[in-house]
Amino acid sequence: MDWNLRHRVAPTISNLQGFVPLTTGDRNLVGAFVTSVALSAIMGLQAIDTFGADHAWVQYRIWIVAVSLSGGYMALRISSDLFGHCGVRGAGKAILGGLWFTALVGLIAGSFMLPIFGTMFGPFAIVMLIIGSPWTASMWIAGLWSVHLMMRCWRTEQDRLFARLQ
Repeated sequence: MDWNLRHRVAPTISNLQGFVPLTTGDRNLVGAFVTSVALSAIMGLQAIDTFGADHAWVQYRIWIVAVSLSGGYMALRISSDLFGHCGVRGAGKAILGGLWFTALVGLIAGSFMLPIFGTMFGPFAIVMLIIGSPWTASMWIAGLWSVHLMMRCWRTEQDRLFARLQ
């Protein structure tokens, strides 16, 4: 048996960094998805606490966080074409994208939480949370604006890449 471990390659972080190189734009794209997922999970927990479910079981809270995470991911996948464009037109698209993202998060996560009633009341609950708390509104707006800026970095990198290929 070979006991010399120097010749074996152990999968360490330094070895895995060369495996999938992420560019700055790709890291920003991952950051945009992480931000949207985190915003959705925070909003889901706040919805439980605000709308009188203080007696909710731990398993139900875990379920709410899980469906909020998946709702945030799916909503950004659907509305990502509206984020990340440059200029005044890009800012307008980002505002529309933020509204569309907000509606989709409520719709998707609400449908998973309560299949019939959640579909109706999910978007309504998010809007009521944003209207009812200025801190929540500022967190939501700042988070979606940071998603827009991260997506803009990724789009700029993609545009440069395809400009070089032509």
